[in-house]
Amino acid sequence: MAQNETARATVYLNGQQAELALNLLAKKAKDLKKDLKEALEAGDSIKYDKLRGELGRVESAQRSVSKASFDVESVLKNINKVTWRDLEKAQKAVILQMKNIERGTEAYAAKEKDLQKITAELNNVRSVMKEKESGWSRLANGASKYFGIVVAGAAAIGGFVIGFNKIVQSFNDFEEWSDNLSAITGLVGKDLDWL
Repeated sequence: MAQNETARATVYLNGQQAELALNLLAKKAKDLKKDLKEALEAGDSIKYDKLRGELGRVESAQRSVSKASFDVESVLKNINKVTWRDLEKAQKAVILQMKNIERGTEAYAAKEKDLQKITAELNNVRSVMKEKESGWSRLANGASKYFGIVVAGAAAIGGFVIGFNKIVQSFNDFEEWSDNLSAITGLVGKDLDWL
């Protein structure tokens, strides 16, 4: 029994759709394994290799369906009890579904309401998490905000001091240079200023 199937990645928004797809793929995999065993016993290595490749594709499709399946309806029914991650997955799944529905239709409007409900609950969870943030973490966040300002101020003061030291050093070097020139030439006062 040779099978030639093309696997496509689909997001299943209904858990029953995903379960049906997984059952069909499991049946195909079982049939292919049976055919593989027969090909191995018959010593037909060409057929065995071909069937092994098909089995690999079916198993890949099974993994893809398992990964892509997500029951949005379950999330919507228990919206106050599901995890933050499930809310985010449901939001992504509904957005993906909406991309394939014509705007202005009843189906699109229904998905839009689902998306609004999920998004509102996500925003609620985020605001609760912000409220639960402890006083110490708020203090740490505030301190880290202002630490940069303090460091920048200290760097500016350090830069000013270094600049002032360079000016003083330049003045001292000039004075030493003029003293040396005076000692060499014997000029002093206005005669030295002229040079």
